[in-house]
Amino acid sequence: MTTRWTVRGAQRQTTPARGAEAERHPHLVIRVGTAPYAFRLPSVLEILQVEGLAPLAGAPPALCGLMSLRGERLPILDLPRAVCGEPWSQSPEACVLVVEGRVDGRPARLGLAVDGVSRIHDWTSAEISPVPRLNAPFAIELIDGLAHVGAAFVPIFDLERVLASPELSAAVAASRPVAPVVGADPGDAHAREAPAVDPAHGGPQP
Repeated sequence: MTTRWTVRGAQRQTTPARGAEAERHPHLVIRVGTAPYAFRLPSVLEILQVEGLAPLAGAPPALCGLMSLRGERLPILDLPRAVCGEPWSQSPEACVLVVEGRVDGRPARLGLAVDGVSRIHDWTSAEISPVPRLNAPFAIELIDGLAHVGAAFVPIFDLERVLASPELSAAVAASRPVAPVVGADPGDAHAREAPAVDPAHGGPQP
C-alpha cells in the first residue's frame, strides 16, 4: 500500500499582508538537494511516500522507475537531476509529488521525486519578483519567479518548463507504453506494450 497525503494536510505558513485586499497564492515549498524551491498549487495533487518503486531496465537516468497508484502505473521522475545534475537523495525525508501537466503536447500524470517537503506558504504577488537573467544560482530556465522570505528567496518552478526539460521529457518518453507494431512478431522488442520492469527489483508488471 502506498502511503499518501493530500496537499491540504501539509503545514501552512503565511506572512502578513500589506493590505486587506492583497490576494494570497498558496505554494508548496520543497527541498531539492539542500535548497528550498516551490510549486504553485494546485499543480501538486498529492504527496506520496516512496514505496514499491520498480526501476525499468535501460531507463534514462532521470526515470527512477514506476510506482502503482490506485492501479495506475505512475512514472517517477528525478527532479533534482534535472535541476542541479545530482540524483535525488532517497533519504527517509524523500517523497514523490503527484502532478498533472503536458509533455510534448500530451497530458500526463507523473510523480516527481524530491528530497523533502517543507510546508505550504501563502505569498502575495508583491512578495514574488521576476527571475534575474544573470548570475542566478539555479536553473533559471525552469523558474517563473522568486518568493521573498525575509532576506532570502525561494525559486518557484514553472511545472510546464520543468516537464519540458531535456532530462525529464526523455524520461517521460521512455516510460510510455510502446504501441504494438501491426504484423510484428510478439517476441520482437518493438511489439511490446510497455517498458520492461527490472526483474531484480520486481514491482509492477507490464
